[in-house]
Amino acid sequence: MKRLFLYLISLLTVSSAMADFTEAGYYRLKNVYTQRYVTVIDDKCEYVDFVTGKIDGHSLFTQQDFSLVCHDPASIIYAAHISGSHYNVAAQGVSLKNMMNYNIFLGENGKDGSQTVYRIYSTEKGVTKYLGDAGSPSKPTGGIIFGTPVASSVSSQKRCDWLILPVSASTADYFGVLPTVSAGGGNWTSLYCSFPISVYSKGVEFYYPCAKSSTGYVEMKKLEGVVPEGIPLVVKCGSVDPASNRLNVGGTSTVKAPGNLLKGQYFNCYANKGQYVNRIPNDKNTMRILGKCSDGSIGFILDETLDYIPANSAYMIVEPWYPKELKCVFSHEEFEAKVVKVIADEEPEGPRDVYSLTGMKIMSQASPEEIAKLPSGFYIVGGKKTLLK
Repeated sequence: MKRLFLYLISLLTVSSAMADFTEAGYYRLKNVYTQRYVTVIDDKCEYVDFVTGKIDGHSLFTQQDFSLVCHDPASIIYAAHISGSHYNVAAQGVSLKNMMNYNIFLGENGKDGSQTVYRIYSTEKGVTKYLGDAGSPSKPTGGIIFGTPVASSVSSQKRCDWLILPVSASTADYFGVLPTVSAGGGNWTSLYCSFPISVYSKGVEFYYPCAKSSTGYVEMKKLEGVVPEGIPLVVKCGSVDPASNRLNVGGTSTVKAPGNLLKGQYFNCYANKGQYVNRIPNDKNTMRILGKCSDGSIGFILDETLDYIPANSAYMIVEPWYPKELKCVFSHEEFEAKVVKVIADEEPEGPRDVYSLTGMKIMSQASPEEIAKLPSGFYIVGGKKTLLK
């Protein structure tokens, strides 16, 4: 997304009255003029210069199609009152203040029908700039400006007018889940959010992998209740339609995911003709993502076609000798039955490398007799998780 320049015109005074929502919570920002929603696609804004009137706006993006917005964690904005008109406005784990290095204020600016309109602004040395949506409202996507609206231009003013819409699973402003994988008789996706979530729609379930094996299996554990922000998950969906896979956003939780093998990524951002990159390459030796295994089951697989980890998704790190597919099993008993091999019960094999479960090499091309002398416990022997008794 290219850098955007401020359009600087005469200053329109906005009411400094405190916004009429006082409860900290999760919202979407919708522009009155373009009808587009703000999404935060990066945590960096290289500069906002009040003097020259320039802004690096690649990190803020606007999207008009709600069918794309409804399942996008980047559209969920956290707002909390600090004092007066001063607010904390954040998304994707970063606040607008930290992104732009200026305090953020909210002020009411009349009504759009029955809904209160707000201006989002900042002030430096007596000069006030307003957050606005650039581009034609006929275009489905746009970018952010940070300037001053023209008093005589209705469209210029409305570009800086925003609706602040509470996100609620029971209303049209819901957050749902879009499955990305159909496997094992179900619809699935991975999810990484900067806000707490819990199940609202029937048929939706949360899981995370708590153990893996080089024999090709992953043990999945179910999570229930309000899951805190920043925990990467696997979501089983009841439908292919996000409207039927709604989640509650927000809430207080003490739920934890001990031993979670997933890592999450908020961003997949490539901007300014390659001058700025905030994305994670898919390391095909050590990364597995949620996918469909060759037998049709759900698992974590090597995706040869994927160059970068998608935004707001999760991935698993494995040792280089792991197979291309790790099938998901949903009970500890099944996992142990499939992956544990007792060396005393096996036929003698030739020399094998031995690793600890953390991946440290212990022996090279060890004979069965040498392996048998190791202390009791689990090891990776010849690429298999093995219990020595």
